[in-house]
Amino acid sequence: MFELSQTFTHTTGFHITPIEMQGVGFVFLPQELEEQLGYNDLSKSIQQSESFAEGTEYIILRDYNLKLLKELLSLPNSIGRACKLLYELLKYSPSLIVLTESGLYTAMILSRKPN
Repeated sequence: MFELSQTFTHTTGFHITPIEMQGVGFVFLPQELEEQLGYNDLSKSIQQSESFAEGTEYIILRDYNLKLLKELLSLPNSIGRACKLLYELLKYSPSLIVLTESGLYTAMILSRKPN
């Protein structure tokens, strides 16, 4: 259902870890992008913005899909320490917003960061 890809680091220092989600394509964790894109709470911004449409720019994971992703994040992987911290934050959460590729581009366009 989910598969982590190698963390991509751009020459500007921007880094992101694509997660392949079966039937969807790549999804991205908002928590990994917040500081890099200048958001305080990207998940909250996504839900409150008219620029993000559920099912197009983001997906809300619950139940079995969320359980599978949490299991994947709990394993040693390319995200390293950030992943472990993210897993600790999410392990009791009943849902999780993930950005689709379209949502990633929208978040980057709407970002307060110039680069």
